[in-house]
Amino acid sequence: MPLSCPYHNDTAQSTNGINISQLDYIRVEPECFFEEGTCQLCEELFAVEKDIEGATTPLNATLMINRYQSLKTEINLTHSPIICDLPVEILLKIFHSCFTDEMREFGEPGYEDSFVPLKVGAVCRTWRQIVWSSPEFWTVISMKRILSSSSHSYNQYAIMEEWIERSGALPLQVYFEEDVNWYDTDNVKVPSECQCWKRCLEMLEKCCDRWEIAFLSLSKMSFEYIGRSGRRGKICGARRFDSPPFPS
Repeated sequence: MPLSCPYHNDTAQSTNGINISQLDYIRVEPECFFEEGTCQLCEELFAVEKDIEGATTPLNATLMINRYQSLKTEINLTHSPIICDLPVEILLKIFHSCFTDEMREFGEPGYEDSFVPLKVGAVCRTWRQIVWSSPEFWTVISMKRILSSSSHSYNQYAIMEEWIERSGALPLQVYFEEDVNWYDTDNVKVPSECQCWKRCLEMLEKCCDRWEIAFLSLSKMSFEYIGRSGRRGKICGARRFDSPPFPS
């Protein structure tokens, strides 16, 4: 669902929104293993790369980039034994090894664990499809309010919406942080009419019955906002709930 905010108009939404289902590929020179020389797929990939560099219109560039991505997927399937030979169950075990020891052994995630699905999914389309459809990779939700940026919360909303959807019905580990010290500085760039942070809090509140671990370092105003609907009991009912004292 698109984020409704008086400060961000429709044009800004279409320009600045982040869709984590469309990550750019890291461009690397493929290594062709065919003894007879470069295979047909690799030759076509090189040709498409040259066409992209010479594209004269955004439409042509988009079409060629789509073809480039499709070719990369085909090359990975034919050239990489890790992708074409290993079953999905084994790949998932390998992907899980990217989590920290605390996450794997005790279910206690660290901040870096929230980036694991994005890092794995950025490798190739096949890995991305596997991770995107595996809810256990999306159970760590981490968000920080940065008041020095007028668009940070807006972009975070789009990410978090897809993140929660991909987590299915699994228990969640939630980390929400708000630097309350920023309120007394001249560096605040978020206008008063911006509602993005409140929309993020509302989304967080809606899934509070799934919270297993929750760490909320919020201002008193934000904490009261997510508990305004009478669901504070559920919010504080996580197996482990931490909330630092509010500043006086």
